[in-house]
Amino acid sequence: MAATEIGEHFSLSGFGTLAALRTDTDDAGYIRESQTKGATDSFNLGTDSNFGVQLTGRANSWLSATVQTLTKRRSSLYGATQVEWLFVKIEPLPGLAIRGGRIATPTFAISDTRNIGYANPWVHAPNEVYGLAVVDQLRGGDITYTHDLGGGTMNWTALAGSNLFTINAGFGPFESKEKNVIGVNAVWENDWLTLRAGRTKGDIDLRPIGVFGDTYTFTGVGAIVNRNDWLIQGEYVTRRTDIVRRESNADAWYALVGHRFGNLQPFVGYAAADPKYVNPLNGKQTTTSVGVRWDFHPSMALKAQWDSVDTHGTIGKSFDLGSFRPGFDGKANVFAVALDFVF
Repeated sequence: MAATEIGEHFSLSGFGTLAALRTDTDDAGYIRESQTKGATDSFNLGTDSNFGVQLTGRANSWLSATVQTLTKRRSSLYGATQVEWLFVKIEPLPGLAIRGGRIATPTFAISDTRNIGYANPWVHAPNEVYGLAVVDQLRGGDITYTHDLGGGTMNWTALAGSNLFTINAGFGPFESKEKNVIGVNAVWENDWLTLRAGRTKGDIDLRPIGVFGDTYTFTGVGAIVNRNDWLIQGEYVTRRTDIVRRESNADAWYALVGHRFGNLQPFVGYAAADPKYVNPLNGKQTTTSVGVRWDFHPSMALKAQWDSVDTHGTIGKSFDLGSFRPGFDGKANVFAVALDFVF
């Protein structure tokens, strides 16, 4: 994001997506993450649209604070604004950074930019992978050490804290808690390659279903190649619990390939979620995607994307169980267009 300086100590930046999405069925509602209101066979502006603003204040060369708000559809029927980031950052030594407050959990290769449509090739990320993590924020802190390694830059991060999160379990969303969170994340990158591996672990309480202190572990690896107009990107993740393993345990992955022709970047992708135990709340799903991005302005991009989603006779990962109608075969075509911008 391009930041605008406000006086000597502050900078303001932002991002947004205005998107319309529809499917070819009204037998089930297409959702993302913890949403409860799904899109059907008429265009829906709420599924992919969002708007974020970030303000950073810097007291000196080693002390700063950042707040980021994000408006998007969450577990309510309409868009809701909440504070995504609110942290103080200390850089006491070269290469060392310590943050405390509300931060993004480094669950994926693009955790810090997952909500910034302009920073990514797609209209929406593969829900098989990005919808698998029920926790993407941390109320606590992390420490990152950065150094040169092998012609690139190596980042090591350790984190600890807790968080509240929302689960859509088919009978409606409910808030839950994750405690005693610890995690590690490692990222190596150079001019054209990014490699990432990480794991977070914590104890979750699911009060409405009488589960307390269940161990939750999320592990992921990923790679991004961006060279000679080619984009190759992929991730593999696993989610594990002990008590609710039949409703939770799953593996997922995606792969995406794109090529830039001037200002146009067409791409194709494939994603799959494979539950360890198939039941109504833990479904299998695969998605084949085709899309194109047009960078018509230095800070704006137009995108179009088609997804062929198949839940293989289960609830899948992208449909609200409460919206299912008799006769839904678990297959849907999803069409989306979006305008992404940063400022």
